[in-house]
Parts: sequence; C-alpha cells; structure tokens
Amino acid sequence: MAMLYKLTQGGGVKSILIDPTKTNIIDGITSINFIKDKIIFTLGNATLIIYDTINNIYKKSNLNLNSKITTTHIIGNALYIASFDRNIYKVELDTLKIDKIMQTSNLPTAMMDLNQELIIGLIDGNIIYKDKIYKISNNQISTIKIYKDNIYIGDWDSNLYIYDLNLNLKNSTKIGYDSILDIFISKNSQVILWNSAIFSCNFGIE
Repeated sequence: MAMLYKLTQGGGVKSILIDPTKTNIIDGITSINFIKDKIIFTLGNATLIIYDTINNIYKKSNLNLNSKITTTHIIGNALYIASFDRNIYKVELDTLKIDKIMQTSNLPTAMMDLNQELIIGLIDGNIIYKDKIYKISNNQISTIKIYKDNIYIGDWDSNLYIYDLNLNLKNSTKIGYDSILDIFISKNSQVILWNSAIFSCNFGIE
C-alpha cells in the first residue's frame, strides 16, 4: 500500500500527504521524480500522481499501461516511462496526455538525457542514444549519470564506465562485487552498490 509522508523538522512529526484510503490506490510506488515544486510518481503500472508541495494538492491519471514500469525520467515538462514490454512512453505533465514513442530492442533498465535526448540503458548491456545502439557492457545497465563532460554508466556486475559526451570511452573500473545501484557525483564521486556498500572514487577525470 503506497503512502507518502511529510516529516516536520525538529520534532519528527509526520503527516500523511497521499493516503491510499482516500485515493483508492493500493499499488506500490514504482518511481519517483521531482520537478520544481512537484513530486511526480507512478504506482504499479496504472497510476500517475502529481503532488503539488506548495498547495498540498494532487491530481492523478490512469496510465493504462499493460506492462510493469521499469524506469522513468523527466525531460522538461514531460515524464518518460519505460515498461517491461520494451515500450517507451511520453506523458505531458500539463495535459497528462500519454503517447508511445518507441519500442526498444531489449528490456530498458535505466534512463537519462543528454541535451534533452534520451539515453536508454538495456538489460543486454547496450544503450540507445539518438536511435543508435552502443555496446557498453556484457551485463545489465543499472544506472546512468551525466556530470560536466562525462557520462557515467554502471552495470549489474559492479563495472563503471566513463564516456565523453560523444560516447568515446575515457575510463572504466570495477567498483566491487555487486550491482551498482546509484552514483552521486560530487568532489569525490559516491558509488552505491546493491549490497549497501558505498565507495568514494577518484577517477582522475575532470
């Protein structure tokens, strides 16, 4: 059952922002994104909710997808949704209009954008960018991040690949012994693995 809480600073008091007893939605949350003062999240494979944090109101829409959501990403004022049946959808957040824009060659597992063009990571270790397929790894792509002039791509076997913005490989390294769950890029790049290990990496790349 999906429930969204707000914690009050200092006292640790919580209040319910999205209550399934009122929304009649009991599916679990499958993705969360943020845009300006709004939280955009999907529940199960059927529901999109846009929560306005300023006015404490929300609106919901039925996505009517026939397959499980695997990953989502926001570009501008649109939410891009990848599903288990390999379809990619675009939802205009102003109108909640949804359109299927493409079907990928394999299961999509991660999404990011470069100059408002989707980069889609696949379960077979490939990525799709501007309708071209690039071989990155022999393992599932688990996360993609862009920082300054670099594209960081992590896979399910703890390999991290660093490319320039033209998809030329600059460096690669094996971080640990589990899948790379996420990457936080800062002065010392933080790489988080599925097994809860956290690594601080200096790649020697500016």
